[in-house]
Parts: sequence; structure tokens; C-alpha cells
Amino acid sequence: MEVWWALLAAALFGAADFSAGIASRRSPALTVTFLSQSTGVVLFGLSLVVLLEQPTGPALRWGGIAGAIAAVSVFLYYRALALGRMGIVATITAIWSAVVPFGLGLALGERPSTLAICGVIGVIFAVGMISYVPASTARPHTLPAAAARQKAFSMEGGVRFNRILPRHGFLLRFSQTPGMFGATLAGIGFGLLGVLLNQAGALGNVLWPVFSAAVASVMVTGLMLAGSRSPLLFDRGNLPHIISAGLMQSLGVLCFLLAIQTGLVSIVAVIVALSPAPTLLLARMFLAETLSRNQLLGFVVAMLGIALVTV
Repeated sequence: MEVWWALLAAALFGAADFSAGIASRRSPALTVTFLSQSTGVVLFGLSLVVLLEQPTGPALRWGGIAGAIAAVSVFLYYRALALGRMGIVATITAIWSAVVPFGLGLALGERPSTLAICGVIGVIFAVGMISYVPASTARPHTLPAAAARQKAFSMEGGVRFNRILPRHGFLLRFSQTPGMFGATLAGIGFGLLGVLLNQAGALGNVLWPVFSAAVASVMVTGLMLAGSRSPLLFDRGNLPHIISAGLMQSLGVLCFLLAIQTGLVSIVAVIVALSPAPTLLLARMFLAETLSRNQLLGFVVAMLGIALVTV
């Protein structure tokens, strides 16, 4: 059952990213993130009033930490997309978000079967294949003025940082690639969510951890919004996309928590990392965006990996 909850969470996260991506074309991404997270607070707040679930300290504490990390990870991910090549940034983030919980789950004592491990490795490869968008097929985009200044600042800082690195090698090339550090940190942050939510729901609480995570995410995003110089303005026509993104992301976190309550974090989190797949499918259906052969092959590899995990 946990595999189905994880697949549902991946589908909801992917659909939420699609709606948020459309909304971010008309409104600032930070504003979209803040308003969508506020939708989750309202949704789970009303649910708690109706169901009268009793809170526990660990649920509130771990859920709050998860929400704060999620807010920062989303910001770093959007910033990395603005600075670097979108296809590479998305791939790096997706792979880290799958590898980190898998490794932590094994370190914490989880022991999946051999078939499950093979399936997880296949899913990790599939995530990279699905997320990668070749430069020849990626849509051209221009950086906003603030992002352009940030890119210049990042490259200038990179030059100073490179003085303490070897003149050749992987670290030097990595540091010179815009957005790579942000993509890596965002992927690690996304990967930590499964472990933190597992701690939050260890005592059986379901709604309080996700409510606490939503509140913490709104608080952190609100502080980031207040620290920036962009006002809280948005196109009213964007409101359906923003609300739907918030609802689907919140329900995705809930399904994620339900999945890891009955399954292994090392497996569930990797399946949830397939969220770029539904995003690409929705873009294909509604925006007529094309899929490369590698992406189509990635879907096949993902299905095979999930089949091994299920067995």
C-alpha cells in the first residue's frame, strides 16, 4: 500500500509544480510559493478543527523543521533555475532528492530486499533521465534584472573561491557552473523531508505534522518575502493556479507521510522523487511540449523499477 501512497504523492507534487510553474510566469515565484503554502495552512487548519486530532510535541517539532527546510529548498531550487541551465539544475536536484533519503534510510537501519534495492537504483537513474532537458530542446529564457545581478555576484564570488581550489579537477568545474551549489543544496533539502516527516509521524499523528510544516513554510517564506523588495502582488487570473498548487502540494505531503508510516523511507522517498514525470506529462498535454527519447526511456525504466520495488 505504501507504494501506491508514494506514487500518489509523486503525482500530486508533479501536478503542483506544473500549476506553480504556470502561475510563476505571471507572478513572482516567491509570492506564488507564499500564497500556495498559505492554502495548505487553511486546508489542514480546517481539517484539525473538524477531526479534533490531539497534537504531540514531536509531531509539531519535526513537522516545523521539515516545513522550514522545504521553504528554503524551494527558494534555492528557483534561484538555481534562474542562474543555471534548467535541465541540468532539475536533474541534479532530482537525483539528490532520491539518493539522500535512500542513503539515510540504510544508515538508520532499514534493510530493503535485493529486488527492492535494484528497483530503487533503477528509479534513481529514471529520475535523472526524466528530469534532464537537452539544451537544444529547452525553451530560451531571459533572466530578470535581479537574477542577472545575482548571477554576476555568484560568478565573482566563484572567482575568489576558486583561488583556494586546485587549478584543475571536478571541484573547480563544479564551482564554475552557475546554480550547481543551489541545485545540490535544494536536492539534499528535499531528500531530508522524508526522514523528518517519518520522525514527525512516528507516534501516529497525521494532520498535525503537515499542518506544522505548512505553518513553518509560510513563516520562512514570509520572512524571505519581507526581506526582498518585491511586494505581495499577483495577477488575479493566477489565483486558481496558486490555490490548486497549494492544495495538491499539501495533499502530496499528507500522502508522503502516510506512505512512510507503513513503508521504508529509503524506498518511499525515491518513488516520490519521480514527481518530474507527471509535470512533464501535463506540459505535454496542455502546453504541447515535446518529450525526448531519453525521457520516454526514463518512464519505462521508472515503471520497471517500481515493479521491482512492489515485488
